[in-house]
Amino acid sequence: MQINRKSITRIAAIQVMYDYENNKGDIDHSINNIYNYYKDIDVTKDFDESTDSKTLLRPSYNFLKQLINFTHNDLNTLDIEIVNSLTHNQNINDLSKIIRSIFRIAFTEIKHFKQTSSKVIINEYTNIAADMLNDIEIGFVNSVLDKYTKKVRDD
Repeated sequence: MQINRKSITRIAAIQVMYDYENNKGDIDHSINNIYNYYKDIDVTKDFDESTDSKTLLRPSYNFLKQLINFTHNDLNTLDIEIVNSLTHNQNINDLSKIIRSIFRIAFTEIKHFKQTSSKVIINEYTNIAADMLNDIEIGFVNSVLDKYTKKVRDD
């Protein structure tokens, strides 16, 4: 996966939503946890980037704030849209926290950030999933994102 500022931001947004679930719904606490993580950490090690690099990879805080605000403010609707994109009568709680977090952020970006191609968005979140999930789950994430995109996008 190519690591760039937008990729880091997407990962950070997923981390915020995952932390949000673990902290019993305190979004401000979760945002602060992730902001603090990226504030001083050289995450190049986490992403197998060159150790010769002096660059501190950081999310775009403006994009992160937008992703989180849209997601948090629309959480109930997003969860319904996620369930409607699943098969086999699954519900939102049948999904692991990490898959729920990926879907919530990815669905938000697909729905609200139409200036970014849906193919780019699906590819990014599938690549992110590839670093966190097994092969079956990666395919599942890809197919659900593709199905949702076909419902809400024309591109």
